[in-house]
Order: sequence, then C-alpha cells, then structure tokens
Amino acid sequence: MHTLNTAQLAAQIGKSKDWVYHNWKKLVQDGMPPPIQDGQLIWSAVQVYAWLDRNLSDDLKITVAAYRAATEAAKTAPKDLPPEEKDWGAILKQRLEKIGS
Repeated sequence: MHTLNTAQLAAQIGKSKDWVYHNWKKLVQDGMPPPIQDGQLIWSAVQVYAWLDRNLSDDLKITVAAYRAATEAAKTAPKDLPPEEKDWGAILKQRLEKIGS
C-alpha cells in the first residue's frame, strides 16, 4: 500500500510539514481520512487522493490519476536500474534513430 508521511501530505496540499503536523486533526474533522497507523502520522495515499479529488469531474479524476502515476514512475532514474535494464535504453535509442532516418 502506498502511503504518505507528513512531508508528503504537506506537498500534496500545498502546506508546510509543520502546518500539517499542527493541523491534521482539523483536516480530519473536515473530512480528510485519518492516519492509518496509531501513533504515526501516515496516511493511505489512495484515501488522501480520493479526498483531494472528490470535487473533480470523472474525466479530470482520470487525468489527475495518470499524472500522479507518471510522476511516481519518473522518480526511477536510469542510474537506479540494474545494468541490463540500462542497456535497453541504448537499444531503444538506436531503434528510434533508425526509424527517424
């Protein structure tokens, strides 16, 4: 399960980590899902995203979900991939260059 800590939640709602730490109970009273772990401020990302997106149209919800998925995928930089997967990038580049010529 993908989770959000205080800093990650703060980034999602455009507030500081300290602000979230001091105001999370008010957010929960206003409808935000409560933390999923007792004693730790950890939230279910799926629940938080559903809460954040609650007023969006269905089409926009799909777009936002795709954007979030792409952002998560982009966090894996090629330097983090095993060597055999790095080679695929070079192979793909060569194939694309052949198509373009």
